[in-house]
Amino acid sequence: MNLRAVGIAAATVVVALAVVAGGFLFLLGALGGFGIAGSYNSYYQYDGTLATNETLTNVTLYLPVPVANGTALIDAANVTVETEDGAADWRVELVETPEGPMLALTADRVEGELYYLVHEFADNGTHLGWEKVPEDELPADMSNKRAYAEPTYYRFSVYVPVEDRVDVVDPVAGAAVLRPVENLTADACEPYWPDDENAACTTFETPGYVAYETTDANVAHLTVELRGLNEWGFGLSNGFNEFVQEATLRMAGSQSGWVAMDGELYTGMGDETR
Repeated sequence: MNLRAVGIAAATVVVALAVVAGGFLFLLGALGGFGIAGSYNSYYQYDGTLATNETLTNVTLYLPVPVANGTALIDAANVTVETEDGAADWRVELVETPEGPMLALTADRVEGELYYLVHEFADNGTHLGWEKVPEDELPADMSNKRAYAEPTYYRFSVYVPVEDRVDVVDPVAGAAVLRPVENLTADACEPYWPDDENAACTTFETPGYVAYETTDANVAHLTVELRGLNEWGFGLSNGFNEFVQEATLRMAGSQSGWVAMDGELYTGMGDETR
């Protein structure tokens, strides 16, 4: 084969490769969100739950919110409060407190009732179904049935997209987290994903304010959770990583004052966390 023929063959191969590569890049762009540009998505998800077995009156809650550099990440106007069985006229705002910015939830009356999830089983153990009933409607005959207590839930949440990548390895130093974060103790709890070698768990405390009136026998639970996530995709490959921060409180009877919520911070979960 002469040199001219070799040159023509080489040029043909180059052109063919360029066509294939161009078509592949076009396909990536056509997949929407999986091309090179705009392939990352970072956000925070803030959720909370108030669970009560009985009605609460004159309710005021100050709850920790994600804060970075002294500024609250969320806007109270975007917080939604939902319930399945209860009723309350919630007022939601961000307030400055001696402990920093917090989410204030107030209501004159928060309806609460203890329900039961009643599951029915056949004689051979097959699950036949379930129903949710108030305490005074529990079946008289509980043969082949099991009942699980279920309080009235109020759930509040807000989704916050961000431009910068969320630090999931050391979020206390490099991301927005529920603050104040006090009494941090590393490796004092089990990782969220025990099989993830990069995952870790740290316990902490964070303050909140709780005031309401109820019966001495009533027990209510308060939970606040923050998730910081990064998601990405290239072509048909994608991944994510995240941190999760939870703070909880169990409350018996009426409340009035500042409280310490127990928390756990799960970090370094997912792909490419180091």
